[in-house]
Amino acid sequence: MKFIKKLLRFLTHRITLITFFALFQMAIFVVVTILLADKFRYFMYFNYALSAILVIAVLRSDELPIYKMSWVFAILIAPVFGGLFYLTFKPIGRHRKLAKKHLAHDKKRKEALLPLVKEPTNLDDSTSKQIRYLHSDVWPHYKNTQVEFLPSGEAKLFKVIEELKKAEKSIFIEYFILEEGGIVWKEIYPILVEKASQGVDVRLLYDDWGSSLRLKKLFRKRMEKVGIKTAIFNPLKLRFQVSLQYRDHRKLIIIDSTVGFTGGINIADEYANIKKRFGHWHDVAIMLKGEAVYSMTAIFLENWDFTRKETTDITLLKPKSYPSDGIVVPYSDSPFTKNFLSKNLYLQMLSLAKKEIYITTPYFVVDSELINTIKIQALSGVKVHILVPGIPDKRFVYVATKYYLRQLVDVENVYIYKYTPGFLHSKILYIDDETATVGTINFDFRSFFLHFENTVWFNNSSSLKDIKLFLQETINKSKVLTCDDLSSRNPFYRIFEALMVGTSHLL
Repeated sequence: MKFIKKLLRFLTHRITLITFFALFQMAIFVVVTILLADKFRYFMYFNYALSAILVIAVLRSDELPIYKMSWVFAILIAPVFGGLFYLTFKPIGRHRKLAKKHLAHDKKRKEALLPLVKEPTNLDDSTSKQIRYLHSDVWPHYKNTQVEFLPSGEAKLFKVIEELKKAEKSIFIEYFILEEGGIVWKEIYPILVEKASQGVDVRLLYDDWGSSLRLKKLFRKRMEKVGIKTAIFNPLKLRFQVSLQYRDHRKLIIIDSTVGFTGGINIADEYANIKKRFGHWHDVAIMLKGEAVYSMTAIFLENWDFTRKETTDITLLKPKSYPSDGIVVPYSDSPFTKNFLSKNLYLQMLSLAKKEIYITTPYFVVDSELINTIKIQALSGVKVHILVPGIPDKRFVYVATKYYLRQLVDVENVYIYKYTPGFLHSKILYIDDETATVGTINFDFRSFFLHFENTVWFNNSSSLKDIKLFLQETINKSKVLTCDDLSSRNPFYRIFEALMVGTSHLL
């Protein structure tokens, strides 16, 4: 009986209905096209012409070349339906409206942070270059901040509960996935209710696509009723044009504008290994205390004000200072700015590495620029360690991941590992025992170009030793992959791989 209730709830859920509608819509396109093609050959000519026109339009657009080619491939693989497919899943007009509104909030964020952008001093040339690049998008660097590395979902949950109980003024939460029925939320929720009743400004922002299937009915209304201000980012609606782009993949908890958490860990039980999915869940987070949290507050308010159509005065949310622990730059990335900050920063970091590079990522779907940068560095003597899951959560994406890893596996000084105990979801870029990033960004197209992301860049921090030890322990539990491990002679697999790679930048 319980299973039947769950099944009915799933089948009648808004997200499920939207998905079914999109699939039904595509099926109607296919059936109608086939039926009309036999009787009205001009209809077939029209579809071919539409696909040809859209291919030209895609090639003339300001999108990235590799993104253009993925859409061209998707359209031309079945030109009779390709044009209709593109118009259905790439609603250009709506995206332009969203972009215009969001860029206005990004402008306000820049105006608030600009006075804090100062020229870096007494730093080596490599570090200064990275900071100046982050300054170009108005992300200040801070010193009076403590950095603590949290090596698991369990460690993060313990710290989050500890810090939430100390909240006096505000609690801001922004997540891609929020699971209401899980133990993690049941630990956090009573604290939020209690703090809201005490007058603390509690705000909760979650992504519609990532969270809706994990929430019970009327979740937003129930939260508002107990004093938790709640917003849904980019809600999905039943419409002719369906798009899963521009999701809020950020993960933030900010307490009293002074304590901030981020990383790959969502609010769901598998992230703390309470519920087992895909073996052991390997993930990390980072906690900041001090002045750098001001930028994290700005990141949250950008999406909060955009979603709620509000204006929050960030100048009233000043953080406290803590003893310095290196240099810290929290920053975010938006698909609407078109400056591709994260991807370009990662390219810069990889290019400036002198000895060692460590990359942990659940997905590795990248362009030739990143592949060639890694190759050049490895052939120049820099050791490159890439860690990916042993048990993937999305097998079709893993097929594309294996293809891109195959481009590097035989390169001298490149070492690729799969995390044997389970699913590796952590997102770390670690360079030369000097600099690292921890955040929400995967090494894939969606994170670099299509999602709202956030991360923390830091240099010369005491937490780097903890991260290096954590990476070495992870490698000890992992298997080194060879070209044979990443290949298959099965002809059907190769055909499937070609399809996945051809459309991988749309996944």
